[in-house]
Amino acid sequence: MNDQLLEDSVWMLSRARGVGFVLRLLIVATPFLAIASVNAAGHADGALTLAIAVATVACVLVPDSHAGLIVVVLISVQWIAAVDDTTSPWVLAAAASMTVFHAALAAASAIPAGATWSTAMRRRWSRRPLALIVASVATWGAVLVVDTIDPANSAVLVTAALIVLAAAGLWATRASDA
Repeated sequence: MNDQLLEDSVWMLSRARGVGFVLRLLIVATPFLAIASVNAAGHADGALTLAIAVATVACVLVPDSHAGLIVVVLISVQWIAAVDDTTSPWVLAAAASMTVFHAALAAASAIPAGATWSTAMRRRWSRRPLALIVASVATWGAVLVVDTIDPANSAVLVTAALIVLAAAGLWATRASDA
């Protein structure tokens, strides 16, 4: 990052008002919520936490850089290294925080820091993350169910999976014909 880009980024950050300021706060807070989730489910590594903090500061300064990808990858690596329980409910907190982080980062890079948001903008930028969080809860529930039964020895589960796959195939062929 050159000096002029850094100066411009700090100047833009100083102009953040209202929703732009809230987005920057979310960009800072949500990675640390994910780290807290890792600590609750396992034990977070200090070096990775420091790297996440540095990348998070870069995300706040330059939200349209690749620093957000670095934050997500580092948190994912930290989760994989620290947590052994695949059904931990803390995965929902980590997933929700990463969803909010990603949405806040996308909004901060697409909309000027001092812009005022209309009701339609708030609705648009909150609908997708909420849908992803609901899908995460449903996926976690499915993982819990599969973890409690032996899928290879369950004729009901295998039959249900085959029916779902057949329905998805029919839906895909009908959707491609339209």
